[in-house]
Amino acid sequence: EYSQAWQLSTKWRFFFYLSLFTGDRRGENISLTWNDLDFEKFSVSISKSTAKIDGGTLLKDTKTHASRVAIVPPFVMEVGKALLAEEKRNCLSLGDRWQGYRGRNFGKNFVFTSWDGSQMHLDSPRREFKRLIRIYNENVSTSKEDCLPEAATRHSLRHTTASILISNNICLL
Repeated sequence: EYSQAWQLSTKWRFFFYLSLFTGDRRGENISLTWNDLDFEKFSVSISKSTAKIDGGTLLKDTKTHASRVAIVPPFVMEVGKALLAEEKRNCLSLGDRWQGYRGRNFGKNFVFTSWDGSQMHLDSPRREFKRLIRIYNENVSTSKEDCLPEAATRHSLRHTTASILISNNICLL
C-alpha cells in the first residue's frame, strides 16, 4: 500500500487562515505588511488593498474606504510567526536579490510575497485555492458527495466567515 504525507506550506496556511478568520478580500490580504499584525493582541489591521490597473498593480485604500481590525485565534498568529521567521531567513539567504525591506524596516514588507520578497501576484491565491480543491478531491475525498465544489473560490471563504459570524449573532461594523 502506498501513502504520501503532504502539508500545505506555511505561507499558504497563514493566507487561508487569515482569509477564513478575517473575512478579508483578496487584495486586502495580499496588501498586509508585517506591521499590520499584532502578535500579542492576535489582531490584524486591514487598511489597504491591492488592485489590478493598466497591466500592473496599485496599492490603494479598501473597497469601502474604511479600516478595520480583526481578531484571530492564537494558533493563526503562531503560523504567522513561523512565516515571519521563514521570510527573514529567506531575506538573508537571497542577499541582494531580496526585493523587500531589511533590518529595522523589515515590518514594512508584505506578508505574502513571491520568492524574492516582492508582493505576491493577485492571481496566486486563486491558483493555489483551485490546486487545493483538486488535491483534496483526488486524494482525500472518498465519494462524490465528499468532494469539494470545483466552482468554490477563495472569495467563498469571505462568505463562509460572514455566515459563521451571523449565525453566532456577531455584528460586523
